[in-house]
Parts: sequence; structure tokens; C-alpha cells
Amino acid sequence: EATLKQHCFFEGRYVDVVMHARFAPTLRKALPEDEALTWRWASDPGIRTYSFQQKPIESAEHSRWFQTKIADPHCLYYLMLRGPEAIGSIRFDINQMGEAILSYLIDPAHQGHGEGRRIMQLGRDFLTKDRSEVHQINAYVMNANKASVRIFEKEGYAKKEDDGFKSLYVLTL
Repeated sequence: EATLKQHCFFEGRYVDVVMHARFAPTLRKALPEDEALTWRWASDPGIRTYSFQQKPIESAEHSRWFQTKIADPHCLYYLMLRGPEAIGSIRFDINQMGEAILSYLIDPAHQGHGEGRRIMQLGRDFLTKDRSEVHQINAYVMNANKASVRIFEKEGYAKKEDDGFKSLYVLTL
């Protein structure tokens, strides 16, 4: 952040210009205190539209699920931050065969600005650094979720299965 005094000529006079920094996104591990935020995101009607389980999520149900996920050694669960603000999450559930099932979401207030693609890139980088035994990332995507379909295709995932409702996208590492 910076203010440039009388930097710009506007409407016949010089005015101050305020410069805002844009923070590069980062990932951090999900923490117990992220439970309420992740429940709010997951409960959003727009997010539920493209979820395989579309019924509303009860807070207690989410709490049990969330605490189990962050404690599971076969699950890598991260939040994406822009500056101090959490704007999305990405999770990898890793099986015995070295495959990770990917799930991600972006805070509805930050959708449509390229954050989905960015969280996928950061997530892949963290996964390959943290878990070298993983050789493949799998993701199931509803065909109606055109934004996610485009992201997976742009990131080099290959469509392997399509049942008309959802598709399996695979990335070999």
C-alpha cells in the first residue's frame, strides 16, 4: 500500500493516488478454526448446485467430517489465501495405489477471477512436494459445472469416463 501525493492530474488539479498491493495466493494447511468458514462455503446454494450431495449440510455433520479430514494422514487439506483472507479450499484424499482424489471450491465472492485454476496449480505443487508417492490425481466433475470442466481441461487433465452426469478427469504426474 502506498499513497503518491498529488501524482495524477484530474479535473483540473493534481490529486493523490492510492496504490493497493495484490497479494500472490498461497496455501496453508486447514486448521480446526477453519471449520465454520469451510461449512459456510460448503453450505452456499451455488456451491451445493455442483456438489454430488446436494442436500443441505448440518453444522454438526460438517464438524465431524471436517475434524476427521484434518486429522487423517491420507488427506491433504489446504486453504488458499490472498493476503490474510482465505478464499478457497483444496483437498486430496490419497489411496493405497498412489492416487489422489481432488476436491476444491472457491468462496463464492471470489469466483470468476481465475482462482479455481490458481488453487489447482498450487495444490498440485504442494501435493507433489509433500507426497512423492502420488503418481496420479483423479477428479470427478459434474458435466453441468462448465467452469470446473474448463479448468481441468486447461490444466491438462484427461477425461477418462463420462456417464452423462459426471466425468472423471485424470492427471498423471
